Amino acid sequence: MKKLIACLLSALLLSFMALPIFAAAANAAVTVESKTASAGKTVDLKLNLSGNPGIAYLRLTVEAAEQLTLTGVTNGSVIKDLDQGVNLVWSADNNSTANGTLATLTFSVAANASPGDYSVSVKIRECYNENLGDVSVSAVSGKITVEAATPEKILTGISVATLPTKTVYTVGEALNPAGLTLTASYSTGETETVTSGFTCAPTALTAVGTQTVTVTYQGKTATFAVTVQAAVEKTLTGIAVKTLPRKMTYTVGETLDPTGLVITASYNTGETEDLTTGFSCSPTQLSAVGPQTITVSYQRRTTTFVVTVAAAPEQVLTLPATYTMNYKDDPTLKPTGVEQGTKLRWRSSDESVVSVDGNGKLTTHKKGTATITCETEDGSQSAECKVTVNYTVLQIIIIYVLFGFIWYLK
Repeated sequence: MKKLIACLLSALLLSFMALPIFAAAANAAVTVESKTASAGKTVDLKLNLSGNPGIAYLRLTVEAAEQLTLTGVTNGSVIKDLDQGVNLVWSADNNSTANGTLATLTFSVAANASPGDYSVSVKIRECYNENLGDVSVSAVSGKITVEAATPEKILTGISVATLPTKTVYTVGEALNPAGLTLTASYSTGETETVTSGFTCAPTALTAVGTQTVTVTYQGKTATFAVTVQAAVEKTLTGIAVKTLPRKMTYTVGETLDPTGLVITASYNTGETEDLTTGFSCSPTQLSAVGPQTITVSYQRRTTTFVVTVAAAPEQVLTLPATYTMNYKDDPTLKPTGVEQGTKLRWRSSDESVVSVDGNGKLTTHKKGTATITCETEDGSQSAECKVTVNYTVLQIIIIYVLFGFIWYLK
């Protein structure tokens, strides 16, 4: 009984050990890729190897529909040595267990191939491992699907869809095709809007009247008409202010600054032109307080704009509140807030310290302070400045050392 159980266990163990080998062999397959192509074209299909249990030799035959011609075979990365003949043969010294692209097959599709599926298959002739043991490999067919031929798209004609923006010209002007669009019609029944790539003739409009313009696009033509008028002498009909000057507020007595002024000139042809120079403004001297109308003139045409003129601020006679100076200096005080040429009177509160002449020039006499007063001749305005006179260090040394302390007290 024990011997029987042992035999059964041994047989069961052997069967489990053998299972992976058979399963691997049964799963090995060479699969042909499927693709879509057009008649008359070439297409590459891959032979893919999967479930490889270890192969040292493989021989197979490629079979395809008569509309397909095998024109080339490129070795893949699974088994390196490939011999191309009636059969495809891979032979190696050792087993290869790699999976992936076995080879790439290049087919030429017949130009007269009808739309549909065309089978590509392989037959495994031989396959064994390095120990010369047969390896079972299944073959999975693929196909090339030939698409229905796309009809050739041929331009059959063009027509004007949108006229150019400008259709009225003066004789001698050049044609401006901006805005022109075409409708292109094709043999497939399709239409397309064309906005560029065409030419127009003539481009120089030299004859008065209705002018036919021919549009050419890819050998097809269409026409449209423009109106050509006799030349009209261009004359100025009026001007208007487009942009006001930057400065619009002044103080009475100032001069007008036209910087930034832009005027628009209009002509009998319907054209307009923006001008920044060539015109004149009047008046230029702003002498009256209040709104001031400025007249702009250009080629005997005029327009106006208004600026604001404010009164000049009242001037006030002013001197520095304080002024410090050194003994023996002789600066001149300069008042502000008075017009040039105004007569002034000057006086010092202590001329023993500092005196002043009729022009505001100061003369020092000793250390100390004094108030300098300046007033207009009519006495309507006056200003004061407190002047302080100091000795320099050198002057102090001279006073003490050379002249003595008694002189200094004087």
